[in-house]
Amino acid sequence: MSEKITQLIDKRINTEINRVNKAMNEHFDTIRADMSSEIDTLTGKMNSLSDTMQMLKNGSGSSSTRAFNVVIRKLPESVNEQLETKVNGIIKDHLGISNITVKSVKKDHKCKF
Repeated sequence: MSEKITQLIDKRINTEINRVNKAMNEHFDTIRADMSSEIDTLTGKMNSLSDTMQMLKNGSGSSSTRAFNVVIRKLPESVNEQLETKVNGIIKDHLGISNITVKSVKKDHKCKF
């Protein structure tokens, strides 16, 4: 009789262990899928950043940097003006972009608006 009780208890313990193992495996599979999705998303973002950095690195001095040109029209002139300082001030103060500075500035007097 005690052997039969031992077998019943052993069977119930094994059943419970199998149920817990199955639940844990399902939980881990969900975590693995979520992590894989996050890794894929981050990999895509890193590749995009890498491509952008490569474009910027390779594009310096070529026509591809033309996309980064900015035209400011009707900017008042003053005697002995520091045009680069004035444009940097406009970008920082009026546009609210503090981490960008201009590479070069030129005044185009031929432009008619």
